[in-house]
Amino acid sequence: MGEESTRHLLKAFGIAVTGLEDAVAAGGADGAKKAELDLRARMREIIALVERLSERAAKLS
Repeated sequence: MGEESTRHLLKAFGIAVTGLEDAVAAGGADGAKKAELDLRARMREIIALVERLSERAAKLS
């Protein structure tokens, strides 16, 4: 079963995606840019998680 921190990160990522979608739909450039920066930060966290998991998986072989 996945770790609680992984679930939290994925939830935060989903919220960031929705936040950007909402900001774009609202049509505000400042809000959209802020939401985009938040989403990009979450994406970096997701990529870091994938890399950590990949390293652990590589050690299994």
